[in-house]
Amino acid sequence: MRLHDLYLFSVVFCLSAVVFGQKTDSLSDKSNRYLVEKIENFQFDRSNPLVWSYISAYINNAKEKNDFETLYYGYKGAAYYTFEKEKKLQYADSALIAVSGTENPDLIADAYYSKGRTYYGFRDYKETLDYYLKAAGELEDSENKYLKNKIIYGISVVKLYLMYYDEALDGFTQTTRYYKNKDNPDHILMYLRSLFREGEARQALKEYGSAAETNLLGLQESLKHGEKIQEQYFNLAIGIDDYHANEYASAIRNIQKAIPLMSENGYFEMEQKGHFYVAKSYLALTQPDKALTHFQRIDSLFTANGYLSNELRSTYEWLIDHYKNENEKDKQLYYINRLLEVDKANAENNRYLAYKVHKEYDTQRLTEEKERLEKRFANWKYYALGLLIALSITAAYFFNRSQKAERKNKELRKKYEEFLLRKKKMIVNPDIENTRKKVPKEIPVEIVEDLLNRLEAFEENKEFLNPKTEQRYLAEKFKTNSTYLSKAINTYKETNFNGYINKLRINYIVDLLLKVPKYRAYTIEALSKVAGFATSRHFSDAFLAETGLRPNYFLEQIKKEKETPV
Repeated sequence: MRLHDLYLFSVVFCLSAVVFGQKTDSLSDKSNRYLVEKIENFQFDRSNPLVWSYISAYINNAKEKNDFETLYYGYKGAAYYTFEKEKKLQYADSALIAVSGTENPDLIADAYYSKGRTYYGFRDYKETLDYYLKAAGELEDSENKYLKNKIIYGISVVKLYLMYYDEALDGFTQTTRYYKNKDNPDHILMYLRSLFREGEARQALKEYGSAAETNLLGLQESLKHGEKIQEQYFNLAIGIDDYHANEYASAIRNIQKAIPLMSENGYFEMEQKGHFYVAKSYLALTQPDKALTHFQRIDSLFTANGYLSNELRSTYEWLIDHYKNENEKDKQLYYINRLLEVDKANAENNRYLAYKVHKEYDTQRLTEEKERLEKRFANWKYYALGLLIALSITAAYFFNRSQKAERKNKELRKKYEEFLLRKKKMIVNPDIENTRKKVPKEIPVEIVEDLLNRLEAFEENKEFLNPKTEQRYLAEKFKTNSTYLSKAINTYKETNFNGYINKLRINYIVDLLLKVPKYRAYTIEALSKVAGFATSRHFSDAFLAETGLRPNYFLEQIKKEKETPV
């Protein structure tokens, strides 16, 4: 151990003897395994002071044996069970000093990462990133993939805050793949955390269908592994998915399941986010008084913690407009000043973090890739080729970032145009005479012709718009059985019953949007009701299956084409 570290360790050792001097005789002879089990029993009751007798005994046992590794884990646990910022940081420092005595790069990296996580708990992103980068430096020659992926996860969280959503998603999908299907509890926890953040990134990129699938999987996995805290994280995420699907009542229910746990455990960022989407749901339900309460709670949390993410900035814009309309100038001015505070803090953070994350992390990774390529070649010709590849990777990396959004828009536009072209060529009513030779053997020809005539009338009368339309109901109405009806639809409509009904409904809505301007002002929820769907999510999924597009995008394109003056 270096002399400087030894001196610091001695100081911390002496100071901590005062803090942890309450070791009782009843615990002095207990094994570390026993003490760890007792400590872990308090993970859902972290504010219970009883936990400290076990932490104290664990730390004192390590000191008596000069076991620096165990001492490190003791201080790391103490930081976890402490809520006060200064004490958390003191324990994190003690953990760093203790681990320096092990001369184990992996443990030292873990200590740096843990201190970064401590700063992240207070959303001090500058210090968080600095310690993550120190951890990455310690692991340069390590084979510890678990820790390396933890650091990729941590830095991806910073990128998520900076709104580099594509890059963040790449990081989270990488860590999700690594931690998946591992039985170790630490791996399982990181797997669930990665899934949650992957869902967040997909929501930010407006990939709402993929986000919903990711978050539902996360909830199922949390229940499977008994991870109660992660379960509530995914209830929050699913509530946000509900909001984006215009299922506002469901969004409020799911998010309000999660908020109490977030509040009890000091997860203020997620508590803020929960209140934000509850407030927006109430606004969508035209209940602004209820929304106001939740927006004000976000402001209280900002006051207490000095942090608000860029995503929730519109909280203050709404409060400013609200009090302007109420003609309460003092409150309007108050919230203007609060918004300026938020913008100032985020602007300072963003400049610093953007430089560090790209200059010191991404550039370092590209440099390492270049060096690895150079080692593969024995002479200057191959060296030049390696350098060219490295430069190409760098150029491609930055070019890809700028082109990704444009490609996605072009793909969506192509799908939109192809669907409209298909629609123009669509033959709505098949010729019975031309299809008679396809009659299923088990159905008499006269019954088939009767069914096709009835289906034609069913379509012309728009009876498919009835939300109660089901196969059994329609079979009874046609005075036939479900089997005959199903076979006729399979043969002549070339789909199953649900696909047939969904196709009719979606094409009906598309016709309305193309021909009747007033429907372009409808919400997705309102259009789903017009089409006869039970929920807007079911409508959105059916729309995607039929057109290859989400209704939001289709509606946006129709508005641009039909409402832009020529």
